[in-house]
Amino acid sequence: MSGADGKRRMDSVMHELRYEPPAEIKAVPVKCVHDYLTGRNAELAGSDVLCFELDDGTKIFIRPSGTEPKIKIYIMVVGTDSVDRTAKLELFTKWAEEIQ
Repeated sequence: MSGADGKRRMDSVMHELRYEPPAEIKAVPVKCVHDYLTGRNAELAGSDVLCFELDDGTKIFIRPSGTEPKIKIYIMVVGTDSVDRTAKLELFTKWAEEIQ
């Protein structure tokens, strides 16, 4: 998220994900959203981190970088084998690239 609008765009994406979270990500329903900033569905509060827990066991953590205008996304997938896990990782990586 480069340029003069990078920080503003990063804040906008985090705000949208926090207050208008997706009901599904790449056709996989979102089971729960953990918001570590507000403490909603999270044990710890205070960090600007969102975790989307999907019905298939995938967890996607999203947080703004503290030093540059970018959003960091961590994807943890669960699958029946390495081929299934790789396919899921590629699918959710595409989603991550779309939101930035």
